[in-house]
Amino acid sequence: MKVGDLVRLNNLSYENWGELGLITDIRPTEYGTGMITMMTKAGPNCTIPWANRRTYIKEVISESR
Repeated sequence: MKVGDLVRLNNLSYENWGELGLITDIRPTEYGTGMITMMTKAGPNCTIPWANRRTYIKEVISESR
């Protein structure tokens, strides 16, 4: 997963967040904390915790170059 990837979301409200997200920023820390920022149906600065990325991101649909 990297900035620019289009991802399919999981375990989030599809009505609010939508089904897809575009990763705009990733800020992990050495302790496993941090945030992933995405553009989604809900807005341009939606965040999910880095530690829960596998819970909320089902798959990478299109990788950036």
